[in-house]
Amino acid sequence: MAEVEAAVKDVFGEVNPREDITHEKLSELTLAVRKRVEGATSGERRVRKWLPYLLPPREQEDFVLQESGVLSATEASPQSAATLRHLLDETSDLIDSPSFTHVFSLLNNEAFSHLIDTKCATEAFKGLSQAQKKDQSPPFSSTATMVPVAEPSAPKTKLASILAVISRQSHVIGNGTNPPNEYLSIMEREVRELEAFAAVIYSSNFDLNPSMSMLGTKIGPEGPSTAVEDAPGGEASIIELPIPSAETASVANAEPNEAGRDFGFEKAWGKAVEQS
Repeated sequence: MAEVEAAVKDVFGEVNPREDITHEKLSELTLAVRKRVEGATSGERRVRKWLPYLLPPREQEDFVLQESGVLSATEASPQSAATLRHLLDETSDLIDSPSFTHVFSLLNNEAFSHLIDTKCATEAFKGLSQAQKKDQSPPFSSTATMVPVAEPSAPKTKLASILAVISRQSHVIGNGTNPPNEYLSIMEREVRELEAFAAVIYSSNFDLNPSMSMLGTKIGPEGPSTAVEDAPGGEASIIELPIPSAETASVANAEPNEAGRDFGFEKAWGKAVEQS
């Protein structure tokens, strides 16, 4: 939270809330914040570690699980404790994998695209968009003379109005799944690599420990969709991502070592994306 807050203040700090900005400018500012948090270059994003943000440190695991109701206050049996430890270790390894970082960036792309290019564009710029459409109507002329039309200026709105939209959307984003969270639904529908990633997790976990195959990942009747595409749209708030085929291929060809379990996962991911 502190890192995101610092990035937002650094980028938006000099913008007056009453200042009129274009949608393009909003997208550029949003991208600048994302680069400060996720990484400014593909190399920085590739080595970005998200584990400390997604899982608690080991010494706080029991407390978090008890507070969330997953574990009771009574001491767990040795068997259940060992199973839980295995699941947590496997989850940590998956979060630290390059494939997770790639899929995570794609998910962020879809979420920010929906927020900036859909919600803000329609709610914060809606009045100006209608005015712009009227201005773009060509003038009527009874002669054959071509009348040059001035290029309409990009619609603008005050940053305060945009912040109001984002504030309302933050409640939508923080909503659980009842009613269905539209941001989660869009990410699940548009990021097909997510389904491939889930399928690889399922198969990898099943191979490592058949008794723990209750992860419950659902794969469609036609199998997981594994197509890898460039970042959608080309909107200014989107981080362009390279297709990771070469990277996954190099990882898949690596020799086994003490991190053989990690390479096993990367090999499975490489095979999944190669099927597209």
